[in-house]
Amino acid sequence: MKKALLRALLDHARRERFARVLLWTVSGLDAAARLYADAGFRRTERHPVRQWGAELDELRYDLELA
Repeated sequence: MKKALLRALLDHARRERFARVLLWTVSGLDAAARLYADAGFRRTERHPVRQWGAELDELRYDLELA
């Protein structure tokens, strides 16, 4: 399901001729990070934050389409 949803998103972005797709997530979501990496995304930013009562890193992932 997760791969299909990501594939649908990327298909839409390509049809609409987006130059890139970026997304944000947080550290500790290792399955999500693997899914993005497998789709070709690269982690481009990391920022320490305190969210939900925990010290985390916000992570930005980018995928160039053009």
